[in-house]
Amino acid sequence: MAKKLVKDDVRFMAIEGEATAKTKFVKDAPKGVEPEQDVHKISGLPAWTVEGFLIEGEEKTIVKLNIASTEQPKFPAVVPLSIEGDLLYTPYLNNSGKLAESYTVVGKLVPAKPANRGE
Repeated sequence: MAKKLVKDDVRFMAIEGEATAKTKFVKDAPKGVEPEQDVHKISGLPAWTVEGFLIEGEEKTIVKLNIASTEQPKFPAVVPLSIEGDLLYTPYLNNSGKLAESYTVVGKLVPAKPANRGE
């Protein structure tokens, strides 16, 4: 089950400038058949993915961030972004039976405001 993360200091920095369509996994899919774009299970919106850094304070973690959006998200690469909406964290067992995790934004990524360093 997804857990909503509610931290104001969470930022995301994309490595690439646009998200790619997340495709549905189909076991034993025929070769040469283009996979369908997946949809977010809760919102029903098209699912996109982008690789980057999830930044919480001074800690950075490389993640593939899933985004639920009607349009393909595009944003400047290597620029801190704020999350407008919900950030969901979902731990799960992957196909190998190992613990994996998923981060999903239900909302959008916008340029982050400069941090107030008390100066």
